[in-house]
Amino acid sequence: MRTTDQDDAISILSIVLHLLLLVMIITITAYLFTYVPGEEPKGLYVRAIEVSRGTVQVAGDPLGYSSIPREIDGVEILPSVHNQEAIGAVRISFSPVIGDITVDTNKISVSLAQGDGTIRLTPSHQSPLSPGDWIVLHRREPRINRETGDRSTIGLGESFDILIVLPGPLVSGDRLRLSIFLRPDTAIPIERSIPHRVVDTTLLSP
Repeated sequence: MRTTDQDDAISILSIVLHLLLLVMIITITAYLFTYVPGEEPKGLYVRAIEVSRGTVQVAGDPLGYSSIPREIDGVEILPSVHNQEAIGAVRISFSPVIGDITVDTNKISVSLAQGDGTIRLTPSHQSPLSPGDWIVLHRREPRINRETGDRSTIGLGESFDILIVLPGPLVSGDRLRLSIFLRPDTAIPIERSIPHRVVDTTLLSP
């Protein structure tokens, strides 16, 4: 008799699990047929699908440039203070865009934490960059996607860098705290300590 009760319990549990699996499949299938690119995701399953459909991430560690005027890939930077032993600009590279997303460069925002507050930095589209300015730099497109069109949109297979001239130089022991919003509601935090030795180009490792 006990064996029969155990078998019944296992059967009921199996039915419940199959029903849950069926609900998940129906939910995901319905989303796939109704999804509109660019639409904000809603719900747990939808967010999971959105993440798998498209991603763009920071590639490697940021590069810090000493606080002196110079040209970087055709863009002149003008730090606020001339100090070869301080970081005056930062370059952040992003991995190629993967999946069903695009990045609108006009909607990117960059913020810098200073003390207890946050400063929103100024986007720029041309050289030179003054303190507090940033620019999308060095876009790299796949050969199959080289075509003239809307240059404000970064799409499938493209990678890019963001070059930032800091409002003020950072010296050894200071901490760089950036928030980069590639989409209005999603921040990519970047936090690095300035190393003891700063050279012309310094890798800012964790």
